[in-house]
Amino acid sequence: MLCFMSEETITPASIEPLTPAQPGSASTDNLISEDKDLTASDLQKAAGMSYRQLNSWDEKGAIPESRDNHDAWRKFSPNDFFTILICKELRDRFGVSFEAIRRLQERFEKDNFNNFQHTVKCISPLGYAVCLFTDLEQEFCIDQDLGIANYIRAGLLRKKNSKDYIILRLNPLVNKIFELLQMPPLPDGDAWYEKLFELQGQAVVKNDAEFHLLSLVRSKDFRHITVHLKDGRIYQTDTYEELAEKIDGSNELMKIIKEKQYQSVSIDLADGEVIRISRKSPVKFNKTTEKS
Repeated sequence: MLCFMSEETITPASIEPLTPAQPGSASTDNLISEDKDLTASDLQKAAGMSYRQLNSWDEKGAIPESRDNHDAWRKFSPNDFFTILICKELRDRFGVSFEAIRRLQERFEKDNFNNFQHTVKCISPLGYAVCLFTDLEQEFCIDQDLGIANYIRAGLLRKKNSKDYIILRLNPLVNKIFELLQMPPLPDGDAWYEKLFELQGQAVVKNDAEFHLLSLVRSKDFRHITVHLKDGRIYQTDTYEELAEKIDGSNELMKIIKEKQYQSVSIDLADGEVIRISRKSPVKFNKTTEKS
């Protein structure tokens, strides 16, 4: 994940990953040469940017340095070409100003980081959706969609003065460059996402009965819990708890009996004295999984 996020925006410790999978594979390392072998003609094919438009952008400082002298033909590395495609999409689809485009390019060039290679590794080999997530001012993040979802889940947009963000999917832009380089396109991750969400769904509480059972387990108040199933659905839970080893008088016993409407109370005696009281408490659920 490549992110330029302001410190006050979000706390990394508050983010829980949705999946343990890591981006990239050995096969994508140094996969694409960074020789400047993409041209203005390629840019016209990939982004519909005319020579006149390219010159206009260049005059506004919105094009990475692309030639050694003014008379030479423009040539772009895949990384610079990728940056231009991103900026063109932001300009065409969201009306982003040239000032914001220059600011984005400055951040992308920081530390001489290769955003294109990074994006390819994030997509490969499972076909993750990778996006640019930015407020066009301070936050510039290229990450898998699941990573961006973690930021949102952690409260990025819930703060009182939360900023507005643009999310731009980068997979199509990467594949445009792959096509120009005569490389096969990177796969989409539909099959992988289906499997992932199926696994995640198995870990999600789906109804009131399951939520009730989870609450019982986490309460740590019961000696054991019995779950009754019908057609794979919970229709009753029985909890067993130790109430007291000794009680003083019948009034305390009656108080225990009156605590719940449905229960079974067991009393163990020794030498005519109560030594233990246990309670079984059933909770039934109807077909709509609401408590009965």
